[in-house]
Amino acid sequence: MRRRSLLSPGHSASFHMGRALLLLDTWRREEKKPISVERAMAVDFALQQPRALVSLIPKLATVIRAHGLYAGDLADLFAERNFTAMREGFLQTVSELMSRDLIIEDRTGNDKDVLIDLTAAGIDIAGRFTSAWAHAMRALAEVFCEAWGRRNAGVLLSDIQRALPDFSRDIAALELPIRAWKQEEGQ
Repeated sequence: MRRRSLLSPGHSASFHMGRALLLLDTWRREEKKPISVERAMAVDFALQQPRALVSLIPKLATVIRAHGLYAGDLADLFAERNFTAMREGFLQTVSELMSRDLIIEDRTGNDKDVLIDLTAAGIDIAGRFTSAWAHAMRALAEVFCEAWGRRNAGVLLSDIQRALPDFSRDIAALELPIRAWKQEEGQ
């Protein structure tokens, strides 16, 4: 029997690129300027883990409930671990979008910050996303852009890291049935 995942690696990359396009489009509409890669990375992480960050922005709870994103899943347990690896994943997504000419690096601002912005093609594609998921991502991105638009990116990343719940005991408890199952199977 052959097993297939719901999202192949190619589809997963497309999913990440779509989320990033929605984030950048929302930022462009709200702030009317390019976004730094560091800030975009923080907002992208927040879009993936909104339930973990309600303590930072209480208004999120309403948006999460309105779009049916309130049900927890296993990904919530690993938010802290995903935070440590988010940089590489986000930079890969940015590279993919740049190679498709959907975003550009903007060097008109401060030289120490790398800024990114949508191209005309990126704006067009982001505007075509109309699914319920896209509407939820836009609504969440609006909340994050409004709350974090003027915050120092370094402080923002520290605040996010401190706000993430510690699920280490829950993760350890998950491993116990898996170990027993593996022993039963003789692995």
